[in-house]
Amino acid sequence: MTKGQLKRFLKLTNEDLDEIRQAVINCEKKTSGEIALAVVGESDNYGFYELVAAIFAAALVFTLSLPFYSEINQCLSRFFWSVEPWILPAFYALEFGLFTVIFLILFNHPAIDFLIIPKSVKNRRVSLRALAHFVESGVSQTVSRSGILIFVSVLERQVRIIGDSGIVAVIPQSQWDEVAADLAKQIKVGNVKTAFIEAVSRCETFLSLNFPIEKDDKNELSDGLVILEG
Repeated sequence: MTKGQLKRFLKLTNEDLDEIRQAVINCEKKTSGEIALAVVGESDNYGFYELVAAIFAAALVFTLSLPFYSEINQCLSRFFWSVEPWILPAFYALEFGLFTVIFLILFNHPAIDFLIIPKSVKNRRVSLRALAHFVESGVSQTVSRSGILIFVSVLERQVRIIGDSGIVAVIPQSQWDEVAADLAKQIKVGNVKTAFIEAVSRCETFLSLNFPIEKDDKNELSDGLVILEG
């Protein structure tokens, strides 16, 4: 999913993105902590699972059609002077290949992927993608080790909130998990802009108590919602 497609899927306007960005700016005026926001269409390419599911579905069609070999043979006889012994097996092979392609195309859809991909796989891939962005975006490199990443993966319908070592030392992960759960619920019902703004506001409450603003505080991370390819 491209950035433009994801933006349209989430129904986010430029004005919405500006409001989210302003919410982060307002939050960081009250804390030395840094908040990064990111959203991605999917955390990995699940093509292998789509292919396996397509093969199983095509195999099911193949199996169900086997008892009708006589009827199929009669239909084939309409197109040939004589039906050679190899024609029926060739038909079944072609049927299997054709349905594999059809199902592969059908299964290449977020709603289908969500159903066919094992939950444990989705959990692992989202965690890995969130950790990768945590490092790549510089959240793990703030001076006071007080960066936090709010990461949303749309296809898997999951949210990860990852804090740097300074945050982990004073704020329990359970608090961030509550914020993540509420954020996911809001996004599920389509309140994407509100979901991010409320999540930032709750982060502000935690961060301002433990990481008050300092005189020489510098803005070290991007303030807006980063839309990632994927």
